[in-house]
Amino acid sequence: MKTKLFTLFAGVELSASCTARVALTTNFWPESSGPGRRRLGKVRGCMTKLNLCSMAIMVGLALPHSSSATVYLTDDFSTYASGNLVGQQGWNQVGSISTLPIQVSGGRVAIPGLAGGSGDNQDAYKSLSTLVTAPSIANTTNKVFYGMTITVTSTAGDSYFIAMVETNSGNNGNGFADFRLTASGNASTYSFGARVNGQTGYPYFYGAGLAYNTTHTVIVEGDMINGNSNDIVEVYVDPTSSDVTAQTPYVAAGYSSGEVADPGTIGFAKYSQFTIPGNGQDGVLIGRLAVADNFADVFNSLRVNIQIASIMQSGNDIVLKWMTPGGTTNQLQVTSGAGGGYSTNGFTNLGPQMIIPGTGVVTTNYTDTGAATNKPARYYRVRLVP
Repeated sequence: MKTKLFTLFAGVELSASCTARVALTTNFWPESSGPGRRRLGKVRGCMTKLNLCSMAIMVGLALPHSSSATVYLTDDFSTYASGNLVGQQGWNQVGSISTLPIQVSGGRVAIPGLAGGSGDNQDAYKSLSTLVTAPSIANTTNKVFYGMTITVTSTAGDSYFIAMVETNSGNNGNGFADFRLTASGNASTYSFGARVNGQTGYPYFYGAGLAYNTTHTVIVEGDMINGNSNDIVEVYVDPTSSDVTAQTPYVAAGYSSGEVADPGTIGFAKYSQFTIPGNGQDGVLIGRLAVADNFADVFNSLRVNIQIASIMQSGNDIVLKWMTPGGTTNQLQVTSGAGGGYSTNGFTNLGPQMIIPGTGVVTTNYTDTGAATNKPARYYRVRLVP
């Protein structure tokens, strides 16, 4: 099956007033097929001050995957209300400790940096849709993948801030924490580190230095291999595609000695704020979270959608600004039409392809010179160039 393009169009009505609301239809179709499309929904809105109507525009990739794949959890924290994480969309408190409740701020989970010895503060967990069991047959492996869009703001030791949690203590998120992720660094750089669990035979392994306050896509792979002291955890930073075989792990933690037991059945994702003297808590901001039994579903769940920030009239020009994934190539396209109507076959490229630098979410813009004179309407879309 071919890659499909998922688009919300942005329409600009270049009329004397903007009293009517414009309904925009979400379409889903193979890139080569044009008008054959399936309606998914509508978005309505209007900017009256500038005498033009504008809507959100969004582009994503829907990639084919096996029907046997299982997604256990997906969260986009931009859909959450600012305030306490616990109590929203299935997130619960671990145990009775409620000090320093984990917050959602600006569409991200905000775990503050804490000095060593700051105590054991609130942890939060959410149930997976399906239990992930350890393999019971010799020489077999069960895998779990979890990922996030994350910004590290500070480091203060190697206490983990996220892990998958076993059901050994019941349905309360307080079981053994497996496939732990942490960050450790100095004043200028930090490194992500991972370990299978907290047993002494499974120490942290760390990758190369990264810059603070930069958003990364991070995917953790936990390989539960039947038998003791042989499990593996791998971390991928800013993977380039949904094909795990095409990626190079940022860090791989493999173990072959000791008497460390296998992880048990995994049932929860957990955020932790635990500190001890000499070992503090990293400061992190997490925008999206996904857990699945395969790399591709996690990767696709974490994809940053292209979303328009504004369409503004400046004299005879139209200035568009949108947010897009760094490291991609965008092509702005345009078509004319009557107010409230357009042909999907009528879009043509507007300007050259735009190579977007950086990683994470990047804001870019384009000025459509003289476009405000093209009455009665003008429609835009942005596509990701393969």
